[in-house]
Amino acid sequence: MKILMVGEFFRGALSESYFEAFQQLDCQVKRFDEVREFYKNIPGFRYSRYLYLDKTLGIYFLKLLNSELLRVARDFRPDLCIIFKGYRIFPETILKIKKDTQAVIFNINADDPLSRNWGASSKMVKMAIHAFDCYFIWSKYLTKKLKEEGLGSVRYLPFAFDPEIHCPQQLSFKEQDELGHELVFVGGWDERREALLGNLDDFDLAIWGAWYWGRRCSDKRLVSRWQGKPVLAQMMSKVLCASKISLNIFRPQNIGSINMRTFEAPACGTFALAERSPEAATFFQEDKEVVYFSGARELKEKASYYLAHEEERRQIAQAAYQRCLKSNYSYLDRAKEVLDFYREFSLQRQAQGQKKYRVAIVSSHIIQYAIPLYRVINASSDIGLNIFFCSKQGLISKLDPGFKEKISWDNIDLDSLHYKFIKNYSPFAAVDRTYGLINLGIIGEIKRGKFDAVIIGGYFLLTFWLAFYAAYISKTPIILTGEPPSPYKSRLRILIMNNFKRLFLPRLIDKASAILYIGQKSKEYYLSFRRDIGEKLFFCPYSVDNDFYFSKAKEYSPKKDELKKELGVPLELPVILFLSKLIHWKRPMFLLETFARLNIPSVLVYVGSGYRYKALKKFVAKENIKNVVFFGFQNYTQIPKFYAIADIFVFPSLGESWGLVVNEAMCFGLPIITTDRVMSSYDLVRHGENGYIVKPEDKQDFQNRLEYLLSHPEERKKMGAVSLEIINKWNYSEYLKGLLSALDYIKKK
Repeated sequence: MKILMVGEFFRGALSESYFEAFQQLDCQVKRFDEVREFYKNIPGFRYSRYLYLDKTLGIYFLKLLNSELLRVARDFRPDLCIIFKGYRIFPETILKIKKDTQAVIFNINADDPLSRNWGASSKMVKMAIHAFDCYFIWSKYLTKKLKEEGLGSVRYLPFAFDPEIHCPQQLSFKEQDELGHELVFVGGWDERREALLGNLDDFDLAIWGAWYWGRRCSDKRLVSRWQGKPVLAQMMSKVLCASKISLNIFRPQNIGSINMRTFEAPACGTFALAERSPEAATFFQEDKEVVYFSGARELKEKASYYLAHEEERRQIAQAAYQRCLKSNYSYLDRAKEVLDFYREFSLQRQAQGQKKYRVAIVSSHIIQYAIPLYRVINASSDIGLNIFFCSKQGLISKLDPGFKEKISWDNIDLDSLHYKFIKNYSPFAAVDRTYGLINLGIIGEIKRGKFDAVIIGGYFLLTFWLAFYAAYISKTPIILTGEPPSPYKSRLRILIMNNFKRLFLPRLIDKASAILYIGQKSKEYYLSFRRDIGEKLFFCPYSVDNDFYFSKAKEYSPKKDELKKELGVPLELPVILFLSKLIHWKRPMFLLETFARLNIPSVLVYVGSGYRYKALKKFVAKENIKNVVFFGFQNYTQIPKFYAIADIFVFPSLGESWGLVVNEAMCFGLPIITTDRVMSSYDLVRHGENGYIVKPEDKQDFQNRLEYLLSHPEERKKMGAVSLEIINKWNYSEYLKGLLSALDYIKKK
């Protein structure tokens, strides 16, 4: 296997340790030293850190560097290219290497690529993030942060130790005398480190680090402890081994995580006194293998204690050393992880290339119900799926106008998907306004993609029209899908909107190669604009992740009383569940008023938040209504427990394009009471068999149906069984069948 490595190479550098590790794994490895290459033809500027920032001369030499890297890659033709950080590498260069050599390109970054500190990151590093096939990062926090930035593939790859460098050292008497101290700190200067080390004036402390300690440190006592230079490789290991205690104080970007010294000091057999971190404690046990501190006072106390207890110090240091040897903490082990992922990635890419269809989906944002569906489609042997997200809403915490609080879903796992976030140029970014998404980049993505079809989820957003345009000019077949309009509008408004749509929607339907309808009302909607499109209509049921909800129902059903007790819900009373946003047209107040009139003891549970919450609470207090419980917004993985304690699911909405909460409730075998304004009721609710469909204005009928189910537990059980029978056939597998039928139809045309 051929690997091209791009970085700065010297003994003790992260890139050099990986270079030697890959060689031990019998890989053919070639170095490209970007630092030497950049400065080799610049007399007088050798190793200047600022030259490459220059907008004239610096850019010229950067272009020379990138041209040379491209030439080397073309000549060497690697299977894998690993770029360490990529401080000076253009994003275009990465893409050209991919195109010209078909190499997989990874990034291993020892810093924070999102940092504003130019020493840790740069504009070029940030611009290139999305160009890599995988981004390896040392911090769990940064792994999550990069995923929130929309990075397609991010992998956690902790730091490690190099057994050729970081190991116990045999010191001469002279070396021990010159290098030995009570405490040693090896690392660069920053204000935080200065503040913590400034409290150790009573100790024999040595500081090894770059010139910042001499020029920027304001504490003259610490400047006098500075040894005048940094130490690397074997020399650093000797410094660590010569001293009694090695101090590890994090830079701001490492707080709560790990750094290189987390592994290097224990691997040298040195006693480590390190800043406390939840992540570091997963590698070395506190007070058994490494001693941790939080704050200056604890640092000073523990330094004093362990200097006075040599045998205890020796045992802890030995335990940490043995942990390094036994727990696969070396760079050789990390290199194996990289190669394992490379093989996995290559197999996935090969499988994608062998699939029958390449399909793109244009998605407005991260939708919690859609992500599991995308995984099912992509896992099929016939469809290779590429997803273009137009917004990060749902992935990052953002104010939801319906819930009236910041929401980010906890079931979002994009790792197995091929996706990209397209930049939104709208000055009024939102997913619920026509002009809220203007993702110009979607045009180029569709034109370059050469897809067998592109699925566009409606026509409401400007970005969807950009996608239609791109598909039209690139002759990419269009698959139109989406929810029908919500019936929660006045009849006059619906009439006006339908007449307006007749100006463009019939033509759009004609241009679409296939249409996926999600249910009965969806099909009727498309047919109302074009009666002669029956052959290109394909049924793809609007579904939820049934397997997830079935598994949760199986897990929670035997614990119903236990869950009720945990949630503070009376055990002996039947539970009526409302799970949705607390907004006007969902009619939570209508349900509360009905509940107040019931003659049968029961509990009303609200799960959700919204602007009607205060009015509901006020009404409960004013009317002194008992057994009403509000649980507020609950995330995706927390919702199942509320379905599990429920006996009846009620959804009295004035208008829903579908209403996926009905699907969810049926997965738990619940009877449903809803209105004929909820579009899912026409497909999922059989009146009198698994629930009731009522007229929104018929208050008495609604109350009667609710009282009947409350007073007839056996009927609830029968209806729940029918709900399970219906929803069993309303799943992602059926959606996949419909999509494949549409693709086969397009291919035959």
